[in-house]
Amino acid sequence: FCNYTKCLWVGLEGGKVEIWQMTQRQEDQIKLSRKSPKIQPHKKDVTAIFATEGSYVISGDKKGNLCVWDKESWKVLSSV
Repeated sequence: FCNYTKCLWVGLEGGKVEIWQMTQRQEDQIKLSRKSPKIQPHKKDVTAIFATEGSYVISGDKKGNLCVWDKESWKVLSSV
């Protein structure tokens, strides 16, 4: 859906995650469009997100819980 260099995964309060895609870039401005609904895989505020160069994104919350995501489907593959 969007390659990792043009996608922004945002962790929010309340355990939500949003995925945004860069739609246009000019010299001093970047325009984004939301690519996903607000997804709520965590019960606590999301405080960290790490994207690999491969197929996965990892999100973490205030309590130390982690979710491993598939970048293409936005599905949580595993959580600990």
